[in-house]
Amino acid sequence: MLGLLKTWMMPRITPMPASMARKLLSEQQLTQLGIKVDKNLPSLPDAGECQFRSVSDIVHRLQSLMLLTAHAEELPSAVIDALYLRTGAQHCFTLKEQHWLAKTHLTPAEKQVCMWRYESIKLLLWAIGHLAELGKATEGANIIELSRLIQWQSYDELLAGAKPLNPVTLLDTADQYYRMAHLGKHQPRALPANISLLIVQERYTCLSWLIGESDWDELCE
Repeated sequence: MLGLLKTWMMPRITPMPASMARKLLSEQQLTQLGIKVDKNLPSLPDAGECQFRSVSDIVHRLQSLMLLTAHAEELPSAVIDALYLRTGAQHCFTLKEQHWLAKTHLTPAEKQVCMWRYESIKLLLWAIGHLAELGKATEGANIIELSRLIQWQSYDELLAGAKPLNPVTLLDTADQYYRMAHLGKHQPRALPANISLLIVQERYTCLSWLIGESDWDELCE
């Protein structure tokens, strides 16, 4: 009887929500890397609250971005036509992308925005297992390597070879980049000198799309 009474009187420990545990771990890891953290930033939603993009959606995005970057690079029309034939009708361009594709020549600023989409291509390939490592935010995308990997694969081939990451891994990565992007936006000089703010921003907004927190055109804001 006494044992039952002691058990009843013991305080009940409420498990920490996964989103809060993720936030605390991100803060710890970023601090160890010498990156300042804002402990007032809220947690990202937990996995059960996210609308993760399907592998099919991701492949559509990959092929659309590939065609967009080819247009921005002003590749020969024969090459671009061949890419369209290879990808078929699986691309789904956003309104902003349609605007850029309708232009014969992009402005230097527009070209730069489009070319930064290689960072999104890299992240999306990593998210569906076509790249083993994402790499650090100090390492820019290898355009030639990515082009070789994706350009001549069809939608069905990319889909068949996909090995999507665990959603928890995506959320863990998104949480870290969310905190780095916030720091970079409000205190850009607080980021270590070897970390590219542009890579951080591109990766976070792409991750935000992957977990269903934003629409793709928000990347272009």
